[in-house]
Amino acid sequence: MLAPVRTDTEQIYPVTLDEAKQHVGAIGFTSDDDEIKHFIAAATSDLERTLNMAFSLQHWRQDISCFSGSHYLYPNPVKEITAVTYLDENGSVVTLPKSEYALYVDALGSFLEFLSADLPVTAIRRDAISITYQCGYSDGMCHPSLRAAILIYVGYLYGHRGQPDLQAIDNIPACEKLIFSFRKPRV
Repeated sequence: MLAPVRTDTEQIYPVTLDEAKQHVGAIGFTSDDDEIKHFIAAATSDLERTLNMAFSLQHWRQDISCFSGSHYLYPNPVKEITAVTYLDENGSVVTLPKSEYALYVDALGSFLEFLSADLPVTAIRRDAISITYQCGYSDGMCHPSLRAAILIYVGYLYGHRGQPDLQAIDNIPACEKLIFSFRKPRV
């Protein structure tokens, strides 16, 4: 299985600039706006990677080599599988009917399972099958604990900007406490 690839480029953040400015006390001036926007992006990106989650709606593609069993899809939560395509033996792209697969969720996350024992033969390539899917939370639906963790992270970055001895975010207990229940066990 190859690494999942994000296929859209638009990033919508679960925390607005105004919310972050209010949180860090940067009200009444705009000189720090660009820096705060960068902190929102950095905090969101780092927490999404840490938790293997998408905090806003995103489109991803996962390429796999063969039709076998189940395949976990990241980041979570996966909302829907938009398509499963494969390269047949002749190298032609074919769309697998939706009746041939299903999306499930267990303690480790979302996974795609192929339902038929009689699936087509594919080209012999690591990327023979492409699964495209939508994941993340709809606008304004990101969990309040995750939004609070982003604000705490932004506040920490803003309050410690320009300090080379900045401690890792793992050492900020309030942020760690807020994201703890979203961590998935590692396999």
